[in-house]
Amino acid sequence: MFRAVGDSFRLAVERNSQLQQIGRQRERLADLNAELGNLITRTAHNLEAPAQKLSHLLGPGLSGGAQPFDGLSPYDPALLQEEIARLKGVAEDLRHLAHLEVRPLSAALLPLGEVFAEMRAALPHFPGRPVAWQVARLPIVRGDRALLRQALEVLMTFTLSDTRGAGYVTVDSAVVGGEVQITVEDDGVGLVAEEAATLFDLVVRTDQGVPVLEGGGLIQVRRILARHGGWAWAEARSTGGKVVLTFPQDEKVGELEALFGDDLPGA
Repeated sequence: MFRAVGDSFRLAVERNSQLQQIGRQRERLADLNAELGNLITRTAHNLEAPAQKLSHLLGPGLSGGAQPFDGLSPYDPALLQEEIARLKGVAEDLRHLAHLEVRPLSAALLPLGEVFAEMRAALPHFPGRPVAWQVARLPIVRGDRALLRQALEVLMTFTLSDTRGAGYVTVDSAVVGGEVQITVEDDGVGLVAEEAATLFDLVVRTDQGVPVLEGGGLIQVRRILARHGGWAWAEARSTGGKVVLTFPQDEKVGELEALFGDDLPGA
């Protein structure tokens, strides 16, 4: 009996120590996120100023006489304009990220089927190119409805853009390695390895067949999923696209899904 009591006490102490360690890790992660948010805000501000100045120098109001880059090495105006546009896009992405870092995150129980339905209803119509959807039964997750809908809208705006040209989208889910994976596939233009590997990164690519959105782009998707304890990635394909969104698996949520059965909201 005394041994059983001793074992129980030892397990309780170990569990308390683990909880304290998790608490410290969360505090450190919060500090790192705050530091990242400050860095993002400062970097966005530092990028905007030179981009605005260069745009003004290359504006249509300049004609005749001395040019702003006289005396410098020859340059390609079109290429310079393109790089300025990319610089502005990065600055805008950073502004969006800075906003995401300070926005409070709710952890409500959300039927993903409902969130997908709301996102689809908010998407613009594509005249002459109807979009067919096949959405399987999707699980319940813990998350922020507005942020997750924002992530889905950004992702699907890219997927259904004229550049990608998708007309058929399938959405499915599975539990893999303790994570809930949402797989979004389409029949649009495929992504090469470099495009897929950096699709959700804050990068400026020059050699690419499928450009990222200008500003407010796909980097939001991964950051929003990361704030929910998940992740997002794309897979390279010669034709069609595949994106995987992950969420942590929650046993209590699984029990709730079993309770709903076929009456799961959004199913």
